[in-house]
Parts: sequence; structure tokens; C-alpha cells
Amino acid sequence: MSKFRRFFSAIKDHMAENYGNNKVFITGVSPISLNEFTSGFNIAVNLTHELDFSEICGFTKKDLGVALNSIKNGMNFEKMIIDNYDGYKFHSKQREKLINPQLCLYFLCHLQKYGEPPSNLMEQNCSMSDSVMEIISKMKHSKGIITKLLLKPSFNFSTSDKINEKLTVFKIFEEQSEHTTIQLLYYFGAFTICTANTVVIPNKIIRRST
Repeated sequence: MSKFRRFFSAIKDHMAENYGNNKVFITGVSPISLNEFTSGFNIAVNLTHELDFSEICGFTKKDLGVALNSIKNGMNFEKMIIDNYDGYKFHSKQREKLINPQLCLYFLCHLQKYGEPPSNLMEQNCSMSDSVMEIISKMKHSKGIITKLLLKPSFNFSTSDKINEKLTVFKIFEEQSEHTTIQLLYYFGAFTICTANTVVIPNKIIRRST
């Protein structure tokens, strides 16, 4: 059993034995990982695309304003942060787009410490790993889809019923379809939901990275 699976199995066991862990909130784990490596953790409810929770994992522009007002000359960099880190939606009816919290905090910490933004706006830990890039490069539709999105603002895709929360590595490589490729790119942050029928590249930093 992998360490990943043992970790989730231990959480489940502790919850079952009532050690005080009655609620567990997990973020940053893709459905691919959950479906491949956490078969023993069958007590979870995926809230990723629930409208009521769609704004829980990110900063709003109001949050950003509060942070920038606490840093000398911080508001001068509001547009830079929004242009590069804003734009994420997890439901087509989500009221406000969200700012990537990890990249935003990376920027704000550097700004507060040095009085200027980081020279590299992409924090290293947020970059796609070599293994992820290898998977994407092997998808026969990935180059065409990314090229289309770089040339036009959005890509037609029915997000309301096609973002599959049961996506697996087997399904990705077995189907090799445009559908699964878009889902893969979505879960790795290259795309985000725009409307019920379209996905987009969320911001400048991701556009440059693709």
C-alpha cells in the first residue's frame, strides 16, 4: 500500500474510532489522485463543484485590498496581481472569480519584505511538475486545444455536466479524447470554468506558462 493510501486510510480509521476527528477538509488533491490512490477513503464528499462552496478556496478582490492596504505602496500592485493570479471559477454561477491564494501570498510576502514584486511571478512550487507535463504531452489533443485557447478567448465545453469527478489515469489514456484532455488540463489549473458551456485560460501567468 502506498504512503498516500495509508495516510487516507489512517484518517478514515481515526474518524471511525471517534478520536475527535469528526470533520476533515482536504484541498489540493486532484480527482485523479483520489480515484487512483485512495480507494479506502470512501467516506468523502467532493465539494469542488458545489455552488455553495465554490468561493472557499481562493481570495476575492476585497481580500486582496485588505492585504495590500497593510503593505506600504501595496495598492500600486493590485492590477499586476489581478492580471496574473485572478480568474478562477469552480462553478458557472459563481459570483466572483478567485485569485490563486498560493501565488498571491508568494507575491505579497516578497512585496512586504523587499518593497517590490518578485522577478519571477510564478512561484516554483506552483509550476507543473515534469511528470504532469509528460502526461499532458502524451495526450494527442492537448496541443490543439491549448493552441485554440491561445488564439481565442474561450473553448466550447459543457462544464455543467462534463467535469468528471471520477477521472482516472486509465480513463485518460484509454479514451485519448478531447473531452478527457480538457478535464485533465482543468484539474491541473491550465483552464478554468467561464460559463456553463466554456472554459478559458484564467490569467496572464498561466497563458505564459502554457
